Amino acid sequence: MNEETETIEHEEPRPFPRLTDDELRKFVDDVVSNRVWLAHDAPEREDPLMPFLPLRLGGLPSNIKAEEVGTIWEYMSQRGPRDANGMPTFFSAHIMHIDDWKRAVPAIEEEVERRKNIALDPA
Repeated sequence: MNEETETIEHEEPRPFPRLTDDELRKFVDDVVSNRVWLAHDAPEREDPLMPFLPLRLGGLPSNIKAEEVGTIWEYMSQRGPRDANGMPTFFSAHIMHIDDWKRAVPAIEEEVERRKNIALDPA
């Protein structure tokens, strides 16, 4: 290399993206409305990553540590043409930070209960 060659600066890894409150509200509504598949939905004896082909083939992105993952999910509208072991197959996935997941779980439970008790006018 000659002296005029520039050195390449390595970028710091991007932080694990977090959800905004509005994004988290939408996620909760989508879960309760059965619009998403969660890794948590996998049957007990199945690998929860089975439906998420990109993660099975390539693993987690380098900026994400396994202990930071709360859940993995994808919209059912993105499912592939075939299912495996009773689970959908996806060619994409969303990865949620553990702190966002900890906020989502009680909100999901509360929304499920709220929907069970929707007030209806008498017929």
